[in-house]
Amino acid sequence: MQASMAPVRPGERWEILDLLRGFALFGILVVNSMLFFGPLHDLVLPDPTWARPADHWVRSFVTILFEGKFYTTFAFLFGVGAALQYRRCRRQERAFLPFFWRRMSGLLLIGLIHATMLWFGDILVMYAICGFALAVLALLPQLFQRLLALTLVLLPIALTVLIVVLFAWMSAIDETGDLAAIQAEQVETNRWLRDHALQTYPGGSWSEILEVRLAELGAIYQFSIVLLPAILGLMLIGFQFGLTNFFRDVSRYRGRLMRWLPAAAIVGLGLSISLGWAERNGDPMGADGYSVLTVVAMQLGAPALAATYGIVIWHLHTTTVFGWIGPLLGPVGRMAATHYLLQSVVMTTIANSWGLGLYGQISPAAGIAVAVGLFAVQIYLSQLWMARFTMGPVEWVWRVLTYGTRPALRRPC
Repeated sequence: MQASMAPVRPGERWEILDLLRGFALFGILVVNSMLFFGPLHDLVLPDPTWARPADHWVRSFVTILFEGKFYTTFAFLFGVGAALQYRRCRRQERAFLPFFWRRMSGLLLIGLIHATMLWFGDILVMYAICGFALAVLALLPQLFQRLLALTLVLLPIALTVLIVVLFAWMSAIDETGDLAAIQAEQVETNRWLRDHALQTYPGGSWSEILEVRLAELGAIYQFSIVLLPAILGLMLIGFQFGLTNFFRDVSRYRGRLMRWLPAAAIVGLGLSISLGWAERNGDPMGADGYSVLTVVAMQLGAPALAATYGIVIWHLHTTTVFGWIGPLLGPVGRMAATHYLLQSVVMTTIANSWGLGLYGQISPAAGIAVAVGLFAVQIYLSQLWMARFTMGPVEWVWRVLTYGTRPALRRPC
């Protein structure tokens, strides 16, 4: 009978992954600050809550430099981490599928609690669902995995083009105006949901807030039908990188990475600027050329700019001047799950009625300022915590759910 898997020891970790996770957590927080303090349905309304010129510029800034760049980073790193666990299972001649499914079951449980009890914008549930599929695909030939990864990343583009074509055809044959009436009704429904959220979050009871949160969660999961294939594709790409020793000694690839950097930056920034322009000028409820440009920018531009960020951060941390970046962000990355949930706890406490009740009163620029301040505190807390403990508290719970044992949490004196 095979012995059970044991948690990864500190010496087996690739520190560059923790650095990138820590950096990505900051980007995730900046993007999420737009939704912690404002309604989800503002994203699909022509008259958002904050509509001053400065607010539009701040949103464009976040769209161009942050939106989509960091959940893609986490999906890629998730795949790298899965590959490391796959390699450990192979070395120890243990079955990968049941082990990883236990791990994903724990993540799914944590994500469901987070999504229903704290914040509708949870990403852990989607990662867990994709993780279940990743564990199965990991057993298939690598060539198939690579082809499937490319297909999944491009699939949202194909689906969007199909939707735009169908919508144009339906509009052309709609002689009674029913389609336009349905769209107008949907806009009014979204406006009511927006106004209801603005009333409920800062002053409603816990049960009233839960009702609004679950409605927003349902809207998020509908959108996830398109997002899930792309996340799984990025995980598969990360899995392929993790099967190599690329992250064990990235310095071996310095020359190649530096040659790729300008192209990645040009493609990523160019498409991201196009994304900001499309979101600024397009109909958020429409299905047209703006929609196609948006999804192309998200599926191709966001990973390219994310790769640019990753290469730059890695290169800087290897220099003498910026060598402090690794010790600063690495501990944050070691506690990524803990800090992700802590961000939700703090931000919803600021926004919702059980705390300060400032939902709808914090502008996009002020929200970013709060995010920067919170992340600075998280960096400090990470230094204190990791000096005394081996992992974050949520990571400890996740390992208990995965391995069925209680790993040591406190560092030996």
